[in-house]
Amino acid sequence: MKPLDDYWREKRALVDAALDAHLPPSATPPAIIHEAMRYAVLGGGKRVRPILAIAAAEACGADSTTLMKQIARSS
Repeated sequence: MKPLDDYWREKRALVDAALDAHLPPSATPPAIIHEAMRYAVLGGGKRVRPILAIAAAEACGADSTTLMKQIARSS
């Protein structure tokens, strides 16, 4: 079994990558709006719910990498 902090770090990176991929780059016009969006979404402390959802899916037999790919495809 993986230590909790390692698990948390791994899943946080997975969630961060998914969020980053769905947000427009901060330089995209209107830059001020996109910078604010990225700041609000990518700021720290907003990963508990998605990581708990991933953990619940894994407890039911899902693979987190496959799960995140399916989420990205559906959006």
